[in-house]
Amino acid sequence: MSFQMKSAAAIAAVLALYSGAFAARAYEAFPTASLTSLRSLPVSTGTSHTSSNGPEAVLYSAGGFESFATGNLSGQNGFGGATVATRFTVGATSGVGGTQGVTAVAGGTGSVTDWVWPDVVYTPAAGEVVSVNFDIARTVAATAAASSTVYAIDIFDGVSGARLTRLGLSRNSSTNAIGVSVVAPFNTTTSQFDPTVTTNFNVTIASGLTASTFYNLEPRLNFATKKVDIYSNNALFVGNIPFAYSTSSQTNFGDADISVSTGTTTATGADAGFFDNYVVSTIAIPEPTTLGLLAGVGLVALRRKSR
Repeated sequence: MSFQMKSAAAIAAVLALYSGAFAARAYEAFPTASLTSLRSLPVSTGTSHTSSNGPEAVLYSAGGFESFATGNLSGQNGFGGATVATRFTVGATSGVGGTQGVTAVAGGTGSVTDWVWPDVVYTPAAGEVVSVNFDIARTVAATAAASSTVYAIDIFDGVSGARLTRLGLSRNSSTNAIGVSVVAPFNTTTSQFDPTVTTNFNVTIASGLTASTFYNLEPRLNFATKKVDIYSNNALFVGNIPFAYSTSSQTNFGDADISVSTGTTTATGADAGFFDNYVVSTIAIPEPTTLGLLAGVGLVALRRKSR
């Protein structure tokens, strides 16, 4: 896989255009919720997670961070935006399926939230979804209070700066257990995702994960339906999740940020998050007529086989 590289002038122009939205980012204390039936997430295969739903066009690939220099991620191959550059570093011991990856740390005591991202900014065409594919792992501190709240990929609209979704590994505030959480509107009465709810929750969708173990996550964002389907190792994991509630427009893919947040706890920075195999791409949704033709071919094949 190759990088989608832009000139320094182009990157500066885009960052200047959207600097107002980026500057407005701040920690948000989302209320927590949980699915009634939590899912079990398989570990990452540590290989290239190419979609089976192609055709697929790569918008940005970090190439497993294999060609990045060790040290700060910010400033390399389009990545930037971190408030403190040393919170996100490329190293030889923090990847899966290769020799390098990214380590994220809060780097201090108390409330810390930071992001680092590459410039993508893309308006999906009709019949396209945008995929953000990544492997992620984390550790926890000795207690829940000392552990960072979440390590995640935080996805934003490129024009309005509105959040589209956030998906990553969180820790349970009581048990310190690691789970998968997604930010979305959630109905606590029905325990279901609900696009009519005007409050975003940090919803746990999987639990029982192991520290320092990589898991593959792939949100696929459909801007026509304003829904997200989450895949893992190229298999549907949880589907039909509404975009995060926002009063701003959500029509444009801006960036998928590697992020860390300690929340408002007394986190000690004694844990870390790890990211690898970061790829942003588009996937064409098969037309209904195409699906019908494929179904017809399947029926013909079955009839021939039954003769």
